[in-house]
Amino acid sequence: MAKREAVSSLDTEGKLKALDQIEKQLVSAIKNCGQVIGELGNEKISEKNAVKMTDKFIKEIDEVEGALTNQIHYLSQVTCSTTHEGSVYGQQKEMEQMATAHGSANLRIKKLMEITHPDKFPVPDGCRPQKPN
Repeated sequence: MAKREAVSSLDTEGKLKALDQIEKQLVSAIKNCGQVIGELGNEKISEKNAVKMTDKFIKEIDEVEGALTNQIHYLSQVTCSTTHEGSVYGQQKEMEQMATAHGSANLRIKKLMEITHPDKFPVPDGCRPQKPN
């Protein structure tokens, strides 16, 4: 079991490093976009530089998009009704549903006990239904 946790930890670290790399690529792309905008703001626009920086920006954005798509695909596999060794989301969700069902059942039991055994489980006066006159 410790081996499984170690593998999961390494996998998580790898995913975080990949996200860090994607973030760096995005920062670089935004910097290139700023350079393109700066070039277009000059009085004498160098078309060659503008095209070169625009192409670089588009290439980086495409790489970021592909990497993010891969990450989203991985996350959709992990979270969508399939169990994953490192994921406890399904178990947490099931526990929440069970707690809600338990609370509902307790309220219904209490109401039934109040109705069937009013002498043992008195109903406060303000909560009793009014009898028609």
